[in-house]
Amino acid sequence: MQTPPNMDAVITWVDGNDPDHKAKRLAYQGKQTKLHTAATSDTRFDSQNEVYFCIASILKYAPFIRTIHVVTDNQSPAFLKRFSDEGLCAPDRIRLVDHREIFRGHEDVLPTFNSNSIEAMLCNVEGLAEYFVYFNDDVFVNCPLSEEDFFCAGHPVIRGQKVSSLPLDIRELRYRLLKKMGSTKVQKANFATCNIGQRI
Repeated sequence: MQTPPNMDAVITWVDGNDPDHKAKRLAYQGKQTKLHTAATSDTRFDSQNEVYFCIASILKYAPFIRTIHVVTDNQSPAFLKRFSDEGLCAPDRIRLVDHREIFRGHEDVLPTFNSNSIEAMLCNVEGLAEYFVYFNDDVFVNCPLSEEDFFCAGHPVIRGQKVSSLPLDIRELRYRLLKKMGSTKVQKANFATCNIGQRI
């Protein structure tokens, strides 16, 4: 079974309690409307130092990860150097990546506080391995993992279910019409699901 030669982890992190970051966010937030209230809530930018446990869990349970890239907006978790100081990893195994790096050539859109736009630019992390796993800062690994848990024969492992985007009543109508026409290859109302870990 072919495994990726190198695999990295990318973690997005923000400390919304940082006064500079909070001031920058409020300056760009402008007039809040009801639509934006939930999207700009302080809790969406809150940091309870979960990133420490995210990094520690990767180091412990995913030793095959070459480099851990922490993507942030001109910030640094206070404890980051502690991992190398305590001998848990080499000093260059955890790397801070500023938004200016991933938005190089598009600096005019910075700052951004939209996680979708940040995630869309993660492929621009300098030195990023071709294969990488993306983590939010509040995601933790809780058991030993291998490369095959993420990539199999050079392809990503997809977990979950295939679900139709059609409303149930349309799917039911489709099923009845195809059945009436004599089709033998139809499934009733819900579509097939992938097995956990199946590559599609």
